[in-house]
This record gives sequence, structure tokens and C-alpha cells, in this order.
Amino acid sequence: MTTTIRKLPAGFKKQAFGAVLAVLGIVDTVMNLITGIPVDGFFLFLIGAGTTLFVVGAIQKRRDRYQATCG
Repeated sequence: MTTTIRKLPAGFKKQAFGAVLAVLGIVDTVMNLITGIPVDGFFLFLIGAGTTLFVVGAIQKRRDRYQATCG
């Protein structure tokens, strides 16, 4: 019985980590707004960093897919 392990697509880990960071930052910010607690700048940083990582991962995945089809 032979099993093959497939490699994750390029940029997938960055996209997943970025999505988790952004969601955690958004959830905490919304909860702070609902409860009347002042919004912390760290969680706004998490939203920005998560969004940036997600976009970088998407660009990396697109570039890898383009290179696979062209050459």
C-alpha cells in the first residue's frame, strides 16, 4: 500500500494564518465596541497584519499557479 503526501499550495499557510489573525482582531474589536470598552490599538494591528498576510499569500499562490502553467 503506497500513500502519497501532497504538498500544500504555495501561500496557503500565509493565507490561513492571516485569516485567523484578522478574524481574531475583528471579533475582539466588535466585542469591545459592544461592551463599551475602548478599542485597543493592538487588535487593529492584528487586523492589518492579518489582511496583509492574506494578500501576500494570495499573490504567492497566484504567482505559483501562473509559473506552473507557463513554464
